[in-house]
Amino acid sequence: MFGLGPEEIGILALSLRVALVSVLASLPIAIVVAYVLARFSFPGKVLFDAIVHLPLVLPPVVVGFALLILLGKRGPIGSLLDEWFGIVFAFRWTGAALASAIMGFPLMVRAIRLSIAAVNPRLEVAARTLGA
Repeated sequence: MFGLGPEEIGILALSLRVALVSVLASLPIAIVVAYVLARFSFPGKVLFDAIVHLPLVLPPVVVGFALLILLGKRGPIGSLLDEWFGIVFAFRWTGAALASAIMGFPLMVRAIRLSIAAVNPRLEVAARTLGA
């Protein structure tokens, strides 16, 4: 297959697994967050939007370090996950998938939010009256 050895195929399979799990983990949450940001007005909306887009502003090293501190075996969240459920994220492919999901989340939210905002709310009301 294109002159790839078993090691290269394993690397490609791992990359695809990380990407797939990352998208599947963050997509439902991104849709809900984008819908809330596109359709509702509430106090603190600007702050919520800023927190959602924080991984875009911070350097990736800072986000990775924060994830290691929080989700490491001795971190506040990671120690609980390890004790109660036996889940470890640090230095595993699941940690890479989680980091990818967090770094890609703002981009997903932005694209979905723009798509939802482009739909006229009157069309949604008309569709609801017709049984959709």
